[in-house]
Order: sequence, then C-alpha cells, then structure tokens
Amino acid sequence: MVIEVIHGRCFFLLQKAAPPYERLEDAVLIMANARERVVIPPGYGHLEINPTESPVVLMGCVSSEMIPVRGPYLQRKGACYYATRAEKTTLLVPNEAYPNIPTLRVGSAHELPDFAKTGEGLYLSMIHEPWRLDVLSHPERYHELFAEALDSAHIMRGLLL
Repeated sequence: MVIEVIHGRCFFLLQKAAPPYERLEDAVLIMANARERVVIPPGYGHLEINPTESPVVLMGCVSSEMIPVRGPYLQRKGACYYATRAEKTTLLVPNEAYPNIPTLRVGSAHELPDFAKTGEGLYLSMIHEPWRLDVLSHPERYHELFAEALDSAHIMRGLLL
C-alpha cells in the first residue's frame, strides 16, 4: 500500500505480527508531511493518526490482491499504541490489551528509489507512469528497499511528538 499526504501532517503507526497475530514483532511510527509518501510493507498493518487540529487529506493506492486483516485491531480495541493529545503535544501510550508491545521506532517518510521520483502527485504518477506502482503488485521485488526504509527508523525513548 502507498499513501500520500495531500494536505496536513500525518503519523502512520505500523505494526507487524504473523498469524495468528498473538505476538507483535515490530512497531514503527512514520511521520509524513504534505506531498510525502509512505509505503506500508507487506506483513504490516497500519493506522493513520492526525497529530494536529488541522484536517489531513490522504490518498492511497493498494493492490487488488491485498486482504486487510482487521480482527486483531478490533479484538484489542486499536493498535499497540494509543495517541492522546495534551495541549499541542501528541503522546503515544501502550495499549495494554496487547500481550507484548515492541519498543516503538520512529522515522520520517521515506520515498523509495525509482518508485515515485517525479514531482507529480501520486494520482498523476499512476496515470503517467504506472510502472512506478509495481511495488503494489510485486512487493517481493522490493524486499531490500522495505528493509532499508524500516531500518532508518530509530528507537525513541520519549514518546512525545
């Protein structure tokens, strides 16, 4: 899945667990601003967090073969971290409904090489250069790029954002 922030600022909370989704393997928060794109790697679930009081507009592209897995989010009433606001600060707190919660790593939006280097938005990129969306239909070809992007996220001890 590829998501572009059209307007505003957005946090994407990614979490990874293998079936039967009892234990989480990874948790990453990606911060993105307008005109930045976030790629959700295979095996990761995600949710979007608006860290401000301003509206956020997003556009997403997804493979027609993707099957969303919502059960664990519903059973545990959300993701592994909750976002709360105190004045103008977003605070992430662990969701105690999860038996294990990985230490959260935080990073910025990472645009994959040869994926969407044009100055066009995601929608126009799909129309003019649809080959750039190969990552949606064939994510196995981009395993190293996904790993590189996620490795750039750093562990944050303080979860004030």
